[in-house]
Amino acid sequence: FFQAEDGIRDKLVTGVQTCALPISITVSAAASLADVMPQIARRFERTHPGVRVRLNLGSSGALSTQLVQGAPVDVFASASDAAWSAPAIAGRLGNMGRETWFARNRLVVVVPRRSPIRLRSVRAIRRAHPVAMCVTTAPCGALGDLLLSRSGVHIAESNITRAADARATLAAVTHGDAEAGIVYRTDAISAGSRGRYLDVGNHDDVEDQSAYHLGPVLDSPQPELARAFSRAVRSRWALRLLLRAGFMRPPTVPT
Repeated sequence: FFQAEDGIRDKLVTGVQTCALPISITVSAAASLADVMPQIARRFERTHPGVRVRLNLGSSGALSTQLVQGAPVDVFASASDAAWSAPAIAGRLGNMGRETWFARNRLVVVVPRRSPIRLRSVRAIRRAHPVAMCVTTAPCGALGDLLLSRSGVHIAESNITRAADARATLAAVTHGDAEAGIVYRTDAISAGSRGRYLDVGNHDDVEDQSAYHLGPVLDSPQPELARAFSRAVRSRWALRLLLRAGFMRPPTVPT
């Protein structure tokens, strides 16, 4: 048998170990993408053998703060302009534009399936005690407050229970901790038979701010994989997944 010298053997063993270790990328994504992003990640892993996608799901505001503070992230998917802007100003993300938009969402009023509240307009939410909403630092919270203001609906803060993100807000409603809530349409759809929701209609100033942005973090140690994953999310097959989950096509950007 061939007997490798010590130095050569060490290099051979080290090389095998290195090849056996999976390469991982970390994707921080808005909680409202919790149903779609794992599907995209699994397909990306199948088409990129040896690559593992680690998802960090949460409020876009909290994820944005993590990025600004230097968290090791390769790709960021944000549910608002503001959450993207702070890391961009800090030099960790590129500018927003045609190349970063990949989806839109819409706010809805959601109630438990057997709730006596009739959902005919946003004003119906005034009958709920309490109302579940996202924290104001999360896009769903800031946009929820804007939606109520534009609809002429005032709810005392003492009658609002705030959750960390859209999924936690939805859970407060479906678990019976709140009688109604304001979440994204995609979250309400994910509730299935556990809830009913009202599409609140067209509020351009609200919807304009519900555009989702995605792109590689500029100091990612895996820049090629980060760019490849970003392209995958903006692909036609990923768009079909997004539309099926209730998202809308990204906004058209004037050239």
